[in-house]
Amino acid sequence: MDGIKTPDLDLLAKNEIWLEGKVNGAMVEKVFKLLFVLRARGCPDITIYITSPGGSTLAGLHIHDAIELYAKKAVVKGFAHGRVASMASIILQACTTRVASKHTEILIHHLIQDNISLDVLRNKKKLDKLIADCEETQAKLDSILMSRTGKSQRQVIALSKKDEYLVSSKALDFGLIDFIE
Repeated sequence: MDGIKTPDLDLLAKNEIWLEGKVNGAMVEKVFKLLFVLRARGCPDITIYITSPGGSTLAGLHIHDAIELYAKKAVVKGFAHGRVASMASIILQACTTRVASKHTEILIHHLIQDNISLDVLRNKKKLDKLIADCEETQAKLDSILMSRTGKSQRQVIALSKKDEYLVSSKALDFGLIDFIE
């Protein structure tokens, strides 16, 4: 299959997807291709294994949306293991069922913006637009977390401000996962 590596094809034969490493454009492309193949096979139930330090917010939202769309036609079990941080924890929220291994650690935090030029920082109008864009994106992330955890915006914001990893039991208590395996 063009552009899909053999290990991914081997997992795909078992209706499994492995997401590891940084959330970026390459991961978006991989997920889109794999979900396309699965759709062509009639949308079987799948398991997505996630271990990632997070990465691009935009890439993570694209992956979240693709998985959420697929989950309207099939059960998507998201299995968090190792460390699942930042946008990876948002991707996990798109899964129908969210599971973590006993020693998994999950992190949610407020948006971190990379690649800000000095020109933006020096220009009040550009800086105000950047802040507004960041606030809008953070609202999207908060909305996803509130929807899946059943927590209020204040509770989501409070946990995000802490910027610390939650062990599986604490992630379960907060509603970031549905159970521990």
